[in-house]
Amino acid sequence: NTFTPNGDGINDRYEVDMTGFKSLVLRVYSMKNDRLVFSTNAGAPWTGEGCEDGMYMVAVEAVTKDGKIISQGKVVWLTRNGTN
Repeated sequence: NTFTPNGDGINDRYEVDMTGFKSLVLRVYSMKNDRLVFSTNAGAPWTGEGCEDGMYMVAVEAVTKDGKIISQGKVVWLTRNGTN
């Protein structure tokens, strides 16, 4: 999963599809486990602002419209030159 916030209009933002969810929490951590982003605004993507190129852990906790809680984490590579 590569994320390239370099202003070219391709993968410039990391977004979570909210289809089927009534709420969502997005957290982004450095590989040193420092929390860099905390957002409960499902419409707000992670732009990578203030972050260096490298690997980050993205954790998402969502609640479905019928109340089921779903948690998922993944590693995302941030690079501004479009390659990793």
